[in-house]
Amino acid sequence: MRPPKRLDRRSLLKVTGAAGLAALVAGCGGPDEEPEEVDDPEEEEEEPGDDPEDEEENGDADAEAWADVDEIVLDGYTEAWEGVEPEPIAGEENPTLVLTPGEEYTITWENADGQGHNIAIRDADGQVIDDYATDIMDEEGETQDLEFEATDEMAEYVCEPHEGTMLGEIEIAENGAEGEADEEEEAGDEEEAGDEEEAGDEEEAGGDDDV
Repeated sequence: MRPPKRLDRRSLLKVTGAAGLAALVAGCGGPDEEPEEVDDPEEEEEEPGDDPEDEEENGDADAEAWADVDEIVLDGYTEAWEGVEPEPIAGEENPTLVLTPGEEYTITWENADGQGHNIAIRDADGQVIDDYATDIMDEEGETQDLEFEATDEMAEYVCEPHEGTMLGEIEIAENGAEGEADEEEEAGDEEEAGDEEEAGDEEEAGGDDDV
């Protein structure tokens, strides 16, 4: 039998070095490496404006800002109407006008680019309401006034030659007196429903006692 072959010093160093390298590679990505964090969908915050209560509060704030407004000032550019007054619409393109039904308003607009413009008030079907429309004017710097009484059917104001760009919404705010009346009526209905439910419970309880 041949005696086992002994490893010389050089071979022993090679084996030892290879083992050390394998251990080093295996150590990469070991316990010291932090795992990636996974977002929990349940912890995601709601986007602003998703809450219906927030939208209702914003609507109330808009109505309050327009409460004492009776004159609206706009600049007319082919690209868009630009708000001048009141403060809530200053600098806005095609701003939303918040009107109260039954109130009298004046829209004053200035031709800001020398192109032919006019202003008209339309309903949701695109029909001009009660001839509320001005003649076309193309003199830069000239102004026109449109006086009208706000009604529930008003939906938008527009420059008829440029309705693709010069178009803004009209929002009809709830009349303060009507709003209070609606709230009182709703409260009365809830109270009446509560009384009927209570009476029904008492009647049912009396029937159980007789049995």
